[in-house]
Amino acid sequence: WIAIDIDNNSAVLIIEADLVFQVVESIFCFYFVSELAVRFCAFVNKADAFRDMWFVFDSVLVVNMVLETWVIPLIILSAGMELPTLDMSVLRMIRMVKLLRLSRIIKLLRSVPELVIIVK
Repeated sequence: WIAIDIDNNSAVLIIEADLVFQVVESIFCFYFVSELAVRFCAFVNKADAFRDMWFVFDSVLVVNMVLETWVIPLIILSAGMELPTLDMSVLRMIRMVKLLRLSRIIKLLRSVPELVIIVK
């Protein structure tokens, strides 16, 4: 979906994008928030969650996604700001950090070599 979004969505903010991009982005955001909540609940000692660097990394990505998808558009719409006057290019760069999430797949493939055989 990231490739489709990059190729077909030229909007800087989600509220400028077509409806299909807004809906899919919200679905992904809800899914990742739910995943993070389940992972957090799985820790017996909740403080251990913040010692797990993968959990912290994923939390940063999810917070960025929530800000980009839900919080910033709500602030812009409620404040009545003009969209063209905002410089949100930094947010677009931060969006590329999502690709770092793929590094988890590499870690998984290294730890379970049988998956490499299945993937091939």
